[in-house]
Amino acid sequence: MKRHAFLFLAGMTCLVLVAPQALAAGESAATTKPSEEAQVSGLRGEYAIMASVTKMDDAQKAKLLAQVQANEKAVQDWDAANGEKIRKIEAELEALGEKATPEKVKSLNDDLDALNNARFKVEKDGKTALLALLSPDQKVLWEGFTAYRQMSLRYRRAKLTETQDQAVRKLCDDAGKSLLDAKDAKARMDIIDAIAKEISEKVLTEAQRETLVRRSGRNRTATQPAKTEATSPK
Repeated sequence: MKRHAFLFLAGMTCLVLVAPQALAAGESAATTKPSEEAQVSGLRGEYAIMASVTKMDDAQKAKLLAQVQANEKAVQDWDAANGEKIRKIEAELEALGEKATPEKVKSLNDDLDALNNARFKVEKDGKTALLALLSPDQKVLWEGFTAYRQMSLRYRRAKLTETQDQAVRKLCDDAGKSLLDAKDAKARMDIIDAIAKEISEKVLTEAQRETLVRRSGRNRTATQPAKTEATSPK
């Protein structure tokens, strides 16, 4: 009944521009560490990385910092105005016990959905405002970088060499414009899959491909239910 609680209790006051993914081991310092200028500007974390990757000038960094702060305040204000509503609904769900009916549970969960969707919209609007600060060329750079980070995570177990890592980065950077122009999520995923296919075929060694296949096979085995032997009727 508390399936939505994590969305609020996470207390995320800072908009995450990219789906939360840890930077994979093996990325070069130049791609994972913000520049000294970005740090001095007051930007931190994901935003400092954005400023560094997209080569923002001081004026843009100042605008980015102001928008980040505005986004944080918008989320904090929303939480202050609606947090108690969420806690009340969660308490109602918890207290239903044996009195719970499908209709009542659905009604309360629908109310939670509406609140969480409203919070998500505040975050999404903030992300849109941040990305609007970028020029078309900067958006291409950012798309390429986010794809590179995704690929680094996907292939972290292959233990890419520095040369391979650079090749992956180039493939992602070259796809930046196509990713930016993707008309929908499916089109974007098709581009990401094409990058992954090229990495597998042209960048990885045979030994690395075998390593990934073996690990993937073990993961599938671990998550599959045990098979039971069928018995013939007597």
